[in-house]
Amino acid sequence: MPDVDRRLFQGDRTLAEFIDAHRLLWGSFDPHYFSSIPYRLEEEARLGDAMFRYGMAIVRADRPANFYVLGSAEGTFARTLAQAGQGCFRTLSCSPNKENEDSFYSHGAPAFADFFLGPFHHLTNELIRTSDRLRHFREGSDIILEDTTFQMYSPNRSDQIQFVKGHLKDEGIMIFIEKFRHDDEKEYSRRELQKDYGYKSRFFTTSEIERKNFEILKRMNENENTITEMAEAVAHHFHHAYITWNSGNFYTVAASNSAQNLSRYISSMVPPASPTSMYIQGRLNRSLIRTFRICNFVATERSCMTFSAWISFALLTALQTASPGPAVSLLISTGLRSGISGTLALLPGIFVGDLTLITVAFAMTTALLSVSAAIFDGIRIAGGSYLLFLGIKTIVGVRASSTTNDDPAKSSKTFHQGFFTTVLNPKGILYFATFLPQFISPEGSYNVQFTILGATFLGVGLITDTFYAVTSSYGSRYLTPLVRRGLIVIAGTSLLLTGAYVLLKYAVSLRVPFA
Repeated sequence: MPDVDRRLFQGDRTLAEFIDAHRLLWGSFDPHYFSSIPYRLEEEARLGDAMFRYGMAIVRADRPANFYVLGSAEGTFARTLAQAGQGCFRTLSCSPNKENEDSFYSHGAPAFADFFLGPFHHLTNELIRTSDRLRHFREGSDIILEDTTFQMYSPNRSDQIQFVKGHLKDEGIMIFIEKFRHDDEKEYSRRELQKDYGYKSRFFTTSEIERKNFEILKRMNENENTITEMAEAVAHHFHHAYITWNSGNFYTVAASNSAQNLSRYISSMVPPASPTSMYIQGRLNRSLIRTFRICNFVATERSCMTFSAWISFALLTALQTASPGPAVSLLISTGLRSGISGTLALLPGIFVGDLTLITVAFAMTTALLSVSAAIFDGIRIAGGSYLLFLGIKTIVGVRASSTTNDDPAKSSKTFHQGFFTTVLNPKGILYFATFLPQFISPEGSYNVQFTILGATFLGVGLITDTFYAVTSSYGSRYLTPLVRRGLIVIAGTSLLLTGAYVLLKYAVSLRVPFA
């Protein structure tokens, strides 16, 4: 009997809870299926957790989120999701086997899950429109999950996708779990041997493995696509697609015409729960790259960043760095209090702080933050506390403010203020760890592109910070002492409130599940 390797969950409680609830609903086919694909059971928990989070984010009081699952045999996955949603989701499972329907209802008729007996191409929009039992799905599904179903019928992915997409909302997400042929037959065979005798042999005898390969997998293999062929089929129907998981020759692909919804879904996913030995990565051909973006970026020799992507990033960076934040508040308060020498002493600290964050983000991207929430919690507490300290210090020290410049001997202290204000800002940490990679093309070198984006941010940030430093410093000459002190208090209050908000948000997240 297969069981999850809970070490791969990195202590994630919600994944463990999902798989425990899932296990209680298993039918007769589930043990066989999860014994056949390495770490597919762990991926089941990862998918369920991500769909749960996504569903809770989009659900409305007057309309639950709809999930349609093709090929999940007994509908265990869909039933588990519906049960976890407690009325926030409606799920629909589809299978042509009567045994699967019997197994689906063996645990009783679920309140928020339905089952359609028949092949997926028999479930037409007309049938859904006229069936009272399926009335909840007349407006379409928010997510459709195809689990190794298409390859049981034919290799014509484009037509299959077109048919099923008719049940998807315009900005919905379609997820494909499929086994793909490889351009290199030797590599395909190597992965199959690894699957059969490195994993399946734990649950099946050699003769059982060989019999299954002949009776079932032969038909599946005939209907398999290559990843390139799948990319071309997906490109006919969706603008955006990502590969989110693979184990041997099995891959998960998520596609949508809404970049925002797809980004929201993928950002809710924890890292793949698969050992490196099973998670195949390597160079991918260009026809695939043009269609798919890979969550775990694959480097090639060239940067391949488009000019439009760089311009978009530069403009968004200008808006982000110009918007009021801890560093801007510190620059303004220092300029009003100490003049140009004080603010110019801050700039190197802010610059080095940004450079430090970019370097850390480059080393870990989003993986470390996802895997070790404790690290980010520590950063949030330290950052919020430091902003509180700076805010109080700025407000308390307003009486000592003057229009004269600070003593040059204090420049190192000012440097440290700029550095720690930047480094300990949780917003900055999240920005570099999650925002920069969105502008990176998988067709090019991850290292080169991240360096270009990092340098762009540093350059734009230095320009906007210098603008604030100069305008606040020289502008203070035309202000009365009372107005100048009032502006310093406002800037200090901004720092204080930002720190309080960070700490309060962390305290609330400790009490609210999934916060």
